[in-house]
Amino acid sequence: MTTMMKAIGFKEHLPIESKNSLLEFETPKPTARAMICWLKWQPYPSTP
Repeated sequence: MTTMMKAIGFKEHLPIESKNSLLEFETPKPTARAMICWLKWQPYPSTP
């Protein structure tokens, strides 16, 4: 099993036409894990 994966990202905000705007690199593969997320929702009235 491979522990690394290929990814594409950027380090600087460059125009997309630039040769160095997007970089390919390897990074550790993320692992799935259980997470609990509690949210509190309240309606907010708005007038258009």
